[in-house]
Amino acid sequence: MSITTSALVSHELNKPLVLEDVVLDEMRPDEAIVEIEASGVCHTDLSCMDGTIPAGFPNVFGHEGAGTVLQTGSAITHVQPGDKVLLSFNHCGDCEHCNDSHPAYCTSWVPLNFSGKRLDGTHTLRTAQGQAMHGTFFGQSSFMRHALVSASSMVKVDAATDLGLFAALGCGFQTGAGCVLNTLRVLIAGAKTIVAVDLNEERLRMARELGATHVVDGKSQDVEGQIRKICEPGNGAQAATVGAPKPGSTVAIDIFQHLILGREYVGSTEGDVDAKTFIPFLIEEHAKGRFPIDKLISYYDIKDYQTAFQDMKATKIIKPVL
Repeated sequence: MSITTSALVSHELNKPLVLEDVVLDEMRPDEAIVEIEASGVCHTDLSCMDGTIPAGFPNVFGHEGAGTVLQTGSAITHVQPGDKVLLSFNHCGDCEHCNDSHPAYCTSWVPLNFSGKRLDGTHTLRTAQGQAMHGTFFGQSSFMRHALVSASSMVKVDAATDLGLFAALGCGFQTGAGCVLNTLRVLIAGAKTIVAVDLNEERLRMARELGATHVVDGKSQDVEGQIRKICEPGNGAQAATVGAPKPGSTVAIDIFQHLILGREYVGSTEGDVDAKTFIPFLIEEHAKGRFPIDKLISYYDIKDYQTAFQDMKATKIIKPVL
């Protein structure tokens, strides 16, 4: 039986979202119905809305959802109705990368997370008038009251978990933490020099408070020179792209210097994590006082979504949660 629910719908590029009714498709064996209690907002959501990252319309975005499982398909065994879950990226679970504990590099990752459809081309959402919509964004489309969620996107958490606090673990926070721990292989307590670069003075102040040993104002002259001075000589240095740039963006690298200095420059999708184990780990780290994300979050009522988006774009806040 199909379910009608409310959602923030993006009808076209660069237009305000509309809170309206949508209809969920019939649940498949590998899907579940989750009542969304909170959702983080990620820059990737905004990039799809403004065309920086290609997306189809109309669409329901959101990919840092948290909520309670209401129904499960017959093939789902790791969660059951009543369980609290945090939602993360989708992956097939069967390819070589998924089987090697690197689901962020699933061979079907792009269509599963960005196509707006199931792999078989069917839609998970329709408008109240019956028009097919793009959805299943990162296997969830969490900007809605009830979401049709892919099995691999759900991470079961303890019943006492604060869903509003931890909603954004599903993408933003796990991507940053995973890049440090997995991609660049830096232990939380092992880094001796931590350089924070930002355009916002308040963020630089917070970076100092949270452990940065050096801060660099991105508006100042010769940012690169300042970083080189702090980190010299820079042999064996590692760097990773974490944020999602516009497709086609490029960087220039001096291959000879790259070679003789043994430097590494890599990409890091979702921090190369397996969310089912990494998200519980981050919750434990927060309990130990080593991952203070509560200092980075600002909460907004769903009706104030536009204010949340604007504040995020203006760098007034770091992580909005609806």
